[in-house]
Amino acid sequence: PADVIEYFRSKEVVMVDYLTAKEVMRENVKTLLDTDTLLHAINTFSTSPAEEFPVVDKNGNLKGIVSLTDLLKHCLPDHMLWMDDLSGIYKMQPFAEMLKNACTTSIAKVMNQDFITVSEDVPAVQLAKLFLTDGIRCLAVIDKNGKLSGIVKLKEFCAKFFWE
Repeated sequence: PADVIEYFRSKEVVMVDYLTAKEVMRENVKTLLDTDTLLHAINTFSTSPAEEFPVVDKNGNLKGIVSLTDLLKHCLPDHMLWMDDLSGIYKMQPFAEMLKNACTTSIAKVMNQDFITVSEDVPAVQLAKLFLTDGIRCLAVIDKNGKLSGIVKLKEFCAKFFWE
């Protein structure tokens, strides 16, 4: 290791102590507003390969994350999930009910407010730990003012280290 470090020092290569969340995050992320309707979110999901979007207020403060799973949870609430057999629900009624109210339901009602954020200066290795210990696939990165700065998705994080 000492020889490798000496080699890079002799070539005037700047070596950072560690990569940070800011260096591995994706910036300019598509977001939804907390005042958007469920219909708007559904349309956004239908035209994007993304499975989740950060939700911000008009000032750019991160308010939540909305995912396809959150939409399903809105259709099939917890009291239905304990049932073994849902075949008694005809014509996808829970989904029809949700769609009927989609243009008046705020995304804030559906979004997940229990999410993990990291600051831009968190070491990338800490992100790996969070992905493993918390079983998440996406981390929101916030700047020093608490505004959404970017996101780090598990697959993109792994691609950066394993394939680039």
